[in-house]
Amino acid sequence: MEIKLLKVMDATNIGTAILAGVGAGLFKDAADGVSRMVKFTDIIKPIADNGVKYNKIYKIYREIYNVFNDSGIFKMLSQAT
Repeated sequence: MEIKLLKVMDATNIGTAILAGVGAGLFKDAADGVSRMVKFTDIIKPIADNGVKYNKIYKIYREIYNVFNDSGIFKMLSQAT
């Protein structure tokens, strides 16, 4: 799976502008607006070998999360702020 980086990082504003353009008749439909307004700066291709590493790290993260959640640490943190 590739990740495409948007030239304009605020996708909400672009989406709003596209829908307004459709409503104003500037674009025939949303797909037309997207094809004309959404631009990309780069494409990131994942490194397949990193998937194994990420899966190992994610398992450790889940264990840490469960310990913090089950022990009430998250609740204590939320009450302290």
